[in-house]
Amino acid sequence: MFAVLVFTGCSSVKIERMDSAGSNFIGHRQLVLHDATRARTIPVDVWYPTDASATNGRTAFYSLLKTPVRDIGLRSSFAFENAPCAVHRPDSLIIFSHGCGGFGIESVRLMETLASQGMVVAAPLHQGSCVNDLRHGNLTQDYPAMNRDRVGDLECVCNYFSANSTNVSADLPLLEPEKIGLIGDSLGAGAVLAFAAKSSPSESRRIKAVMLVVPYIQGLLSTNELQKINVPVFMVGGEWDATSRENIPSLRRYLGGSQVDALWVSRATHVHFMNVKDIGDAAMKWGLPKWSWRWVGASMLKLCYGVVTDPRTASADEVQKILCRYGSTFFENELQQHPVSIAELFAASPKSQTQGFITLFTRKDAADALPKETGSHPAKLAQ
Repeated sequence: MFAVLVFTGCSSVKIERMDSAGSNFIGHRQLVLHDATRARTIPVDVWYPTDASATNGRTAFYSLLKTPVRDIGLRSSFAFENAPCAVHRPDSLIIFSHGCGGFGIESVRLMETLASQGMVVAAPLHQGSCVNDLRHGNLTQDYPAMNRDRVGDLECVCNYFSANSTNVSADLPLLEPEKIGLIGDSLGAGAVLAFAAKSSPSESRRIKAVMLVVPYIQGLLSTNELQKINVPVFMVGGEWDATSRENIPSLRRYLGGSQVDALWVSRATHVHFMNVKDIGDAAMKWGLPKWSWRWVGASMLKLCYGVVTDPRTASADEVQKILCRYGSTFFENELQQHPVSIAELFAASPKSQTQGFITLFTRKDAADALPKETGSHPAKLAQ
């Protein structure tokens, strides 16, 4: 697993709308949940549809690093901070589990795109395996323990939204409890799969779809747990990512009765699917050149930024467009009954968007199918 060290943290690089963004205005807010049974605090970033007339004009600012002289971060171009929730039909809920050493806004372009399509997105910060732990050297190699904590976080978030979405005083979006989606990035894949396995169809909540991005699952789930998952699963991997190449074929073989599709991006590495370039650009724009990053505890950012800007690898912006385009199509199809599937999107896309750049293996293809690996590799990242 690879992690981008992002500073905890008003200067900013502006995050623009992706070309797959929907028509909804969106709001952003931060919640802090408390799980009394585990004596655990869970900060959560939330994105949700809002009404144009209700926006306050103040776009969201995603803080990355506070220095003595400035607050460095990413400024959204279309998410409004603390805007009231839109009052219309019930929304679907998507919960995002970040990678080891990551955080809730590491894939903010995807979060905003999903919310613009009419979905509510909640991204908890997993204490014990997040950016702050990485920065302070507190990460352990006990991934099963991390995974148990993460599953508890996902359950807490799910229960909170399910219990409070009809509470007017909570000012939360109205949700459909039977339309819940999950996204797991890297180590987060193990958490969302374990959570999906324990959320049976007989429960009041219903996991309807799961998206895995460069998934890592070694030692986190048994074959029996995987076989309990019987919902559509969409996986996205990088051809130059060893984690994807090892885990995606295994998952396609063992995911019970799930309907599994896998999209491979040519020349993409493990860290291409997070907003590494945006984060690095923000740091440099506001007075932190690359040579200084290690002095603020961001040595991993320097390594990851070098990989995604290496001319031998895929374009960071193009990878983000693919992630948002196919991720939003998958959840629209599975949670909102939109008629276009990812297979149909792929088939209808211009060859300039697919040929030689992305490969899709659908539910009908062999479980262990892999794209041909071509070209040279960038510097290997330490796991």
